[in-house]
Amino acid sequence: MSRAPGVPEEVVTDLVLRACRLGAPISSLSLVCRSWHAVVTQNFAELLIASHSGAMSKALSRALQHNQCALACEMASRPSSAEDSNLALLLGAIHGCANVVKLLLDAPRHAARADSRSVAALIRHAAYRGSRAELHRRIPLPRRYPDEEGDALLFAVSLGHTEIVLLLLNDLQHAAHADCQDGQALLEAAHGGHSEIVRLLLNAPQHAAHADCQDGMALRDAACRGHTEVVRLLLNAPQHAAHADCIGMDLMDVARGGHTEVVRLLLNAPQHAAHADCLAGLPFVQAAEEGHFEIVRFMLNAPQHAAQADCINSGAFVEIAGHGHTELAHMMLNASQHAASADSQNGRALTGAALGGHTEIVRMVLNASQHAARADCQDGKALVDAASGGHTEIVCMLLNAPQHAAHADCQGGRAMDLAAREGHIEVVRLLLNAPRHAAQDDSRGMRGFEKAIDRGNMDLALRLLHAPVHASQEELLASQALVGAAYGGHVEIVRMLLNNPQYAAQAACQAGLALNQAAHEGRTEILCMLLNAPEYAAHTDTALLCAVEKGHPEIVRLLLGAQLHAAQAHFKRGLAFVLAARGGHVQILRMLLAAPHNAAEACRGYRDALRVACLGGNIEMQRMLNEALAP
Repeated sequence: MSRAPGVPEEVVTDLVLRACRLGAPISSLSLVCRSWHAVVTQNFAELLIASHSGAMSKALSRALQHNQCALACEMASRPSSAEDSNLALLLGAIHGCANVVKLLLDAPRHAARADSRSVAALIRHAAYRGSRAELHRRIPLPRRYPDEEGDALLFAVSLGHTEIVLLLLNDLQHAAHADCQDGQALLEAAHGGHSEIVRLLLNAPQHAAHADCQDGMALRDAACRGHTEVVRLLLNAPQHAAHADCIGMDLMDVARGGHTEVVRLLLNAPQHAAHADCLAGLPFVQAAEEGHFEIVRFMLNAPQHAAQADCINSGAFVEIAGHGHTELAHMMLNASQHAASADSQNGRALTGAALGGHTEIVRMVLNASQHAARADCQDGKALVDAASGGHTEIVCMLLNAPQHAAHADCQGGRAMDLAAREGHIEVVRLLLNAPRHAAQDDSRGMRGFEKAIDRGNMDLALRLLHAPVHASQEELLASQALVGAAYGGHVEIVRMLLNNPQYAAQAACQAGLALNQAAHEGRTEILCMLLNAPEYAAHTDTALLCAVEKGHPEIVRLLLGAQLHAAQAHFKRGLAFVLAARGGHVQILRMLLAAPHNAAEACRGYRDALRVACLGGNIEMQRMLNEALAP
């Protein structure tokens, strides 16, 4: 069949792409073209492909995308021009089809050049057809856009096609240069961690890539990404090996990323080794912050330019202490030169170790021969953190430090408060029996109140505000223990306090708060224990409101039976009725209405509660309150 004149290019493209999608080889091509409704034979298809240079590239790209290797090879065996051959070579490199690349390089006519500049032609075709966006979408370009010779090599390297790289570098006539574009191929291989390709580029027979090209960018990129084998190859290149000390600021990213073996290679390079103390020790501190202890060890023991333990105000030591690595902490405190200071950063090493429960490190920093940490640093923060975590031995060490021991009532008794809330009974005992200090004066109590406000701990602030103005340490600690245990529901601590006459008398200074906490949290057993003491029965009024608001009917029953007259004051205002109506607690409202009270004085409370019940649509409550209001 002869060639049809004036065939539109979109028809050609449609024909070839249909063939590729179906995977039919050109030798047996027989398709129905929707545009012409005619049968397209083999000769006609070949004429169309040959008369339009861009069609072959598009068809080859689609065939490669659909893994139609046989069709792609058949197309590649008959390039129509040198430009088409170079474009096809680029596509073969992009899609990793080694057979296509080999056919194009060995073609008897219009053989492709392994070192050709193909992308410019590809872009020109795309721009001419208005499909530049389609090109960028379908072809994964390298990080740096290629605009010089060696485009196919650069694409093959960036996509990790080792076999194609080998073909391009060993082409007999026009081998690609491994050092083309100032070593950009090596940078792409290092970026992707393609160690075998890096080895090929560094050992190319001619124009081998330089490992130190672009100021060691390949080494810096590979090190930051943790490509250990690539780093080893670049440092040991036969010629122009990369310098490990070019890593510079990137050592911080390597240390932060935890690439232990890479750090070891950089610090132990035979020549131009990296400096562990660079950037004033910031990479060293970063490794410690992230908990990469092996890297910290390597940097401390580097053969040259080792990191200093006291760099950046002993920041690395502070982090090591917080992570609880005893061996490294001991090494840094006892370094022969530039040893870390145990009291650096206002005792952060002590507070971090106390928070994590690292007993040996706490002992180490408290007993350091020089610059020992103060147990009462940061207003007793170490004691508060240790008490909160229930670290009994650390609490004991802090309270009994030979100098500057922590005060059991620091921060307004917060250590006791947290220990009691968490149920750490041994810590509570230690705090109650701690060595005594002078009675707390008003100014110190105000500081505790202000700190509680600053931290947003309104519960503790209210307790301090209602505590007796000149409360002793014993009274403050005992009352904090009782209130915290009532809040957390720890019966053993409450029993310990109430069964000891000394503690019971001291804890009674905040009896109302303890009762309120038990009522608010629904601690029935603890409430019964508190109501058996006469000091607590007088405070049932506010506790009743707490129980009503939270909806604890059993506790409401206990409080109503414990001291009726104390609840009468609130019955006059009707606040208990309103709270029960607001929460929809029908059973509690029924109990309040059945309890003895002055109904005449409670009428206003009835009406307010009825209004709330109507807004909430509670029919049962409305009925009960209407009956109470009836004459």
